[in-house]
Amino acid sequence: APIVHFDTIDMDTCWFQSRYDKVGPGGTGKDYINCPMDKDQYLAFVQALVDGQKTEFKEWEGTPYFDGCLPIEVMAERGVETLRHGPMKPMGLTNVHNPSVKAYAVVQLRQDNALGTLYN
Repeated sequence: APIVHFDTIDMDTCWFQSRYDKVGPGGTGKDYINCPMDKDQYLAFVQALVDGQKTEFKEWEGTPYFDGCLPIEVMAERGVETLRHGPMKPMGLTNVHNPSVKAYAVVQLRQDNALGTLYN
């Protein structure tokens, strides 16, 4: 997964929250940065995944994927709505900046270092 520096995230748009405010082991209930997308942003994101350059695997690397662990670009190729009903679903999240508006899709980033400067 790509690494995102905290200081590049627009926290006027994004917010900290765990889905349904659930507290995981060692968590706070605000364990993810939620980056909302409207419909146009989401559709452009999915199209970029589908159209993006892919790595060609060697024949011996042809191991089938387990459905619960599919790469995001493979999921996107299964249908335009697949991601927003899977890992990018907005359910259980409330935008603290605009609680009455439900995001079309959400990218959740989790902390990747103890300093809280890197997320993935």
